[in-house]
Amino acid sequence: MNLDYELFLEHSVVEEAKRIRGKARNRILEFVNSLVEDPFRSSAIEFVDRKGRAVVKSTVLNYSLTYSIDHAMKEIKVLELNKII
Repeated sequence: MNLDYELFLEHSVVEEAKRIRGKARNRILEFVNSLVEDPFRSSAIEFVDRKGRAVVKSTVLNYSLTYSIDHAMKEIKVLELNKII
């Protein structure tokens, strides 16, 4: 199911992704691609961030991804990628 959503990555997400290697990087990329393919998928944790945006936090292996989906604009924005300690 491709609904032509655009994907945007914060610069910090791109920089963190460059540091990740192997299986973790592949799984993160697969997860992000799955969001584009199905932006209506159920998510782990949803909350409102300090900027007032509805955001979602999901875990992929030992990394957390925070992203927002704007269905009206058909945009997915990956806001944070952090290693879970």
